[in-house]
Amino acid sequence: MHASRSRRILVIEDELLLVLVATNSLMDAGFVVAGTAATAGQAVALAVDTHPDLVLMDIRLRGRGDGIDAALEIRRRANIPSLFTSGTIDSKAVERARPANPAGWLRKPYSRDKLVAALAQFFDKGTRKIACA
Repeated sequence: MHASRSRRILVIEDELLLVLVATNSLMDAGFVVAGTAATAGQAVALAVDTHPDLVLMDIRLRGRGDGIDAALEIRRRANIPSLFTSGTIDSKAVERARPANPAGWLRKPYSRDKLVAALAQFFDKGTRKIACA
């Protein structure tokens, strides 16, 4: 069995279409979707409750706080890494996210193949870091 097939991924994204694309892509590739959330508060609560292997974390979220805030709190409370997704990846965001020790950054829009390749790099190759894709 592919090593990443049983891995649990939490999807944090506030755009419904992108939630559907991400969850379908993950399930088609054999991953387990541990849940989805659209706000930083929901993301933290769900991560602490479900303890996924990785969080697919959008930077911009609804409500108070953003994906970086959520990732920092998730890392602090549950030591779960986040793979950040964003249409723009700027140096300020990268620097702000550094204390969360992110798994990496995935530029939106991303294809199923790019998502699966990034996850394979993280899980299968044991690098625990994903090159910016």
